[in-house]
Amino acid sequence: MYDIRAVRGTIPLTMFTIELVEKLRPRVALYENVYRKELRQVLEKAGWVCQRFDMSFIIPQKRIRLICAKIRSMNLLDYAR
Repeated sequence: MYDIRAVRGTIPLTMFTIELVEKLRPRVALYENVYRKELRQVLEKAGWVCQRFDMSFIIPQKRIRLICAKIRSMNLLDYAR
């Protein structure tokens, strides 16, 4: 398994997540965190689709969240490797 203690901090953990998703290659991967522009840039550079959500209409505190998805092609030839 992976040693999470070696990758402390939001940006390093996000990079770890990106690397893990690239290694495991799931068809769909989701990412959620507190909104930070730097996180969005890192994820979008890696091919993730990101959107900013204001959750204050659901909970009584101002909560801006970053929700991203990495969706791979469903083409069977992509999985023939």
